Amino acid sequence: MQHNKSFYVMIIAYCGRTGCTMVIIAATFAAGVYLADIAGFGNIMLVCMSGLLVTGVRLCLKQRAFIAMLAFCAFLTGAAAYKFMMLPEFYKSSAYIGSDVTVTGRICDVPHKTGDIMSYTVDVRDINGESIKENIYIYSDKSFDFGDTAEFTGKLKSVPRKMNESGFDSERYYLRRGISARLTAKDTHKSDTEISGTSIFFISNKIRNSIDKIIDKYYTQNASAAAKAVL
Repeated sequence: MQHNKSFYVMIIAYCGRTGCTMVIIAATFAAGVYLADIAGFGNIMLVCMSGLLVTGVRLCLKQRAFIAMLAFCAFLTGAAAYKFMMLPEFYKSSAYIGSDVTVTGRICDVPHKTGDIMSYTVDVRDINGESIKENIYIYSDKSFDFGDTAEFTGKLKSVPRKMNESGFDSERYYLRRGISARLTAKDTHKSDTEISGTSIFFISNKIRNSIDKIIDKYYTQNASAAAKAVL
């Protein structure tokens, strides 16, 4: 009986250490993504390589330093993932910039209306028959709801660049949102293609879309716009 208790204690302790390690790795990965834009990737590389060198030496003396080494690697991976995401050429859609394309995707954010034009963030899964998974910002005169799947035809353009040194960096804004290109649709129709899959962003946008509909139902246009801006 005493032997069984000791075994269970060992299992619980092991699971606790593993869970703690996973939390550290996840936190340092997220920190790498966040700080890559603030500290600069070169500075992060210098800090991480120094940390890995020191940790590698300590690892020969103390096995717990292995967790610290994993944390540095996760931090560096997060920073590198963010930096690659900020490169327009990293996206497959860059090969179609300036060309007429037909894209198929799912509306994955709250639609916005400006006059008679709707703007959508679309989770695109197909460009001219090529399988792809990217977000593209699309303007259309056709109205769709959140979660609808549609086909849009038009000329694919890159996201707008920063106009001047001190101005708003629109390219970074779009890329940070995972939007790789934009398109003004000449032809649009609803698609029978089913696109499944969810993420924390899709779920949160779905909740926000539901709240938007409630706001539109009970508030006037000006009050509705103000409430949505706060949301």
